[in-house]
Amino acid sequence: MPKASVARMPSPEPVRMVSRAGIEYSVEFITPEIAEEMLTHNTDNRSVRRSRVNRYARDMESGAWREDGAAIRFAKDGTLLDGQHRLLGVVQSGVGIWMLVVRNLPMEAQDTMDDLPVRTLADTFGFHGVANKTTAAAVVRRVLMWQNGAKTNQGGKEPTKTEALEAWRIDPVLPLAVEAAVASRAGQRIIPPSIAGLAFWVFYSIEPDDCDDFMEKLIKGIGIDSAGEPAYIVRNQIEKQANAAGRVSETEFLAWIIKAWNHFRAGRTLSPNYRYKITPRETFPEPR
Repeated sequence: MPKASVARMPSPEPVRMVSRAGIEYSVEFITPEIAEEMLTHNTDNRSVRRSRVNRYARDMESGAWREDGAAIRFAKDGTLLDGQHRLLGVVQSGVGIWMLVVRNLPMEAQDTMDDLPVRTLADTFGFHGVANKTTAAAVVRRVLMWQNGAKTNQGGKEPTKTEALEAWRIDPVLPLAVEAAVASRAGQRIIPPSIAGLAFWVFYSIEPDDCDDFMEKLIKGIGIDSAGEPAYIVRNQIEKQANAAGRVSETEFLAWIIKAWNHFRAGRTLSPNYRYKITPRETFPEPR
């Protein structure tokens, strides 16, 4: 159903019940207009995490939002205690959503809200029976961020759990990328697993056979014929840097690997003393 028609959908009468303690529970269809009104009572809450709002809004707009029993909660004086990110997601998406709404709570109830560990993407993958759930979640996260233009593990483009699960379901290269990441983790731990998985996914989309050859050399050191091979040089460089006192970010490791891939694809043999680098003003390398 189109977004606009959902947002204008007439709101059925909510189903309400009141507990012995006077706490009111109701199931209501929250339109963007209702969400905006509720947010006017948001006077005592956490700072807004815009990346979370963006994720919620994308799921709502795409129809992937799932009712999970989480409530919008108000105190006795009408103060919004919990649910600002979901309500902001409704406003941003322009889509109405069914939600549980709880009213007449004591203000002290806010002290224990969100006090439990957050279920991670790895947890979600585990619920769905995905093997190597932690590595798989890390790889899928980085791949989806790459697809959304965030190539440096930054930029506020975290995928939602539904987006990650859908990608896992439809993309046949992702399991192969996770295998590469697991191999990286199980070996000498030279390449961070999430970077190994992302690199495999990116390179495989360019040329599968070359990807297999390059990643075998990079991760396992197999098939290296000379000290001038790009995979050999970048592998040794990452290993030395990982053992050094100074820390290099995963983003920089990825840039080095992409440059080595481009040299490999071009058939270049380098000086054994060659060193990969990326300067602060340099554009992030594009794989070819």
